[in-house]
Amino acid sequence: MLIAAASPAWAQAQAQTKPAELGTVTVTDTAIDEQEAETSYKVSRSISATRTDTPLIDVPQSVTVVPVKQILDQAANSIGDAIRYVPGVFSSQGEGNRETLSFRGNSTTGDFFVDGIRDDVQTYRDLYNIERLEVFKGPNAMIFGRGGIGGLINRVTKVADGRQHIGGRLEAGSFDHYRGQVDVGAPVSEMLSLRLTGVYQNSGSYRDGVDYERWGLNPTATLALGPDTTISVGYEHFEDDRVADRGVSSYLGQPLRTRRGEFFGDPDNSPTWTDTDAGTLFVEHRFSDDVVIRNRTRYAEYDKFYRNVFPGAVNTAAQVNPAGLPAGTYAPGTIVAIQAYDNATQRQNLFNQTDFNATFTTGAIEHTLLIGAEFGRQETDNLRLEGFFPTATNAQGVQTIFATIGAPRIRRPDVLWRPIASSGDNHSVAKVAAGYIQDQIALSPVFDVVVGIRYV
Repeated sequence: MLIAAASPAWAQAQAQTKPAELGTVTVTDTAIDEQEAETSYKVSRSISATRTDTPLIDVPQSVTVVPVKQILDQAANSIGDAIRYVPGVFSSQGEGNRETLSFRGNSTTGDFFVDGIRDDVQTYRDLYNIERLEVFKGPNAMIFGRGGIGGLINRVTKVADGRQHIGGRLEAGSFDHYRGQVDVGAPVSEMLSLRLTGVYQNSGSYRDGVDYERWGLNPTATLALGPDTTISVGYEHFEDDRVADRGVSSYLGQPLRTRRGEFFGDPDNSPTWTDTDAGTLFVEHRFSDDVVIRNRTRYAEYDKFYRNVFPGAVNTAAQVNPAGLPAGTYAPGTIVAIQAYDNATQRQNLFNQTDFNATFTTGAIEHTLLIGAEFGRQETDNLRLEGFFPTATNAQGVQTIFATIGAPRIRRPDVLWRPIASSGDNHSVAKVAAGYIQDQIALSPVFDVVVGIRYV
């Protein structure tokens, strides 16, 4: 009753109160802080995409960034793990000795970059020292130079940045999986800051006879020569040592039905390893808020080796007295061919990139100008040898033997390794000298034009 009695008075008071008029609010920035890759799944800007500090929304290309927070939340240790939720990109087997990615149906083993510089040896890469993983889909010749048409992966590394970092991770899992990694850093003085990232992993596999071990260290130092000039140096040593596993054969158009952990071939004679040593020097100087020049130099040495004693085709017709097996007739679908080869690669990369950025206006039009140059030298030695299996009738060996489907894992330490006419024994030197210029033209707040050219 009291509420009913008071209602007319309340309504009258409201009618006499004039509504407040609020001013407009324009949002011009993001709530994500400068270290957004560490605190959020959202990364709003990138320098790698256009070699200018540009919001990703203004990059005329499909770019997906996997930040370190997402990498840690997924417990992703490899590029194949990290790109599981990236649309249009898939990870393939890579013969069990390298990363192979498919960008929109285009397969590649060489379109890998680190901090915008080519890192193309065929191996596995770890994410222990990565701030974010950038996935570019589509052609990238203007910014990155030679490469495939499908896209590329760029790893952005952690560096000393004048902030304190204390982090680490320990893992233990099935199949004897153990892993630890660390990330520590701090400013030493107003001018100098240091940072160290490291990893060690030792793991087995659900596949019989398969294991791998990897470890790496990446110290960095940054020197601030005043408010406008910084110099960063870093060195990485990384080793990956594992058993190359080619999987199982197919039979009549389908994967062969076999025990999940069955290994086809000889795991004891299928090692693969890569040793990487890389040094980086980065210099940045700001002439003003609108003009900056950056220079990055990277030298890397790679020692890559892999050997495969691997399965071939399953017999679709009866076979009599196959090499490597007791004499007799073997029905279709009962034996599998086994072959072998190895490949050794030594590569030295030296690349230098210089980028000059300037922002200015001509009338009402804003320009973001990039002028740059890249120089590089890549020297590669590659040797392939074929495997020959000695038999009772051929001491020099045959290239193909057979194993039964019931016992496809073999042990042949007596394999002979030698070249044949088609084996590669190559020495190559690739030199790069390129210049590029690009202008990002903001014709209006909602319409940009990017024009660029690269000359090699």
